[in-house]
Amino acid sequence: MAMVEKAVVLLMMIMVAAQVSNAAVYKVGDSAGWTTMGNVNYMKWAADKNFQIGDTIVFEYNAQYHNVMRVNRTMYKSCDASAPFKTFTTGNDSIRLTKGGHHFFLCGVPGHCQIGQKVDINIKVPASAKAPKVSPSAPAPTISPSAWASPVPVASPVPNAPSPSPSPSPSNASPLNVGKGAFGFVGLAMTVFSIFCI
Repeated sequence: MAMVEKAVVLLMMIMVAAQVSNAAVYKVGDSAGWTTMGNVNYMKWAADKNFQIGDTIVFEYNAQYHNVMRVNRTMYKSCDASAPFKTFTTGNDSIRLTKGGHHFFLCGVPGHCQIGQKVDINIKVPASAKAPKVSPSAPAPTISPSAWASPVPVASPVPNAPSPSPSPSPSNASPLNVGKGAFGFVGLAMTVFSIFCI
């Protein structure tokens, strides 16, 4: 019986490790961040990425001059910031992507979106994973806009603590994949060892 319990625990840990290892963190605009300076092409930046459900996008910007608004496609195309689904204003906003499809963001400061401070994060969902079609007589399901992307809590800074210097982030940087590579394998090996050998 104890062996079965250990096997179940191991299987659950492997499933969790596999889910975590596929999540990536993307800094919007890479080293430039979320800004109107430097002619950052956010459309090109997003097109080079392979966003997945569970990934996190991070908007880093000067909160005195910018913000981040989650909007729909129409608002995105017309740079309409009058009724966003959600507005972020911390200057270091982490948003976890929880659904497939397009996620539209723009800066709501007048004029910023019009000069390109907007991004369409597209999570391509395979045709086999899409929801079945609803018959015309059935009402369409309603999905809360907050279910499309969730903010990730950010730890508050410690008073009088030295701030870390920002690390360079090249524009072609690959995402941070948690648990992949040697450390992910070592962690998994240690887990297996501890379950079966202790």
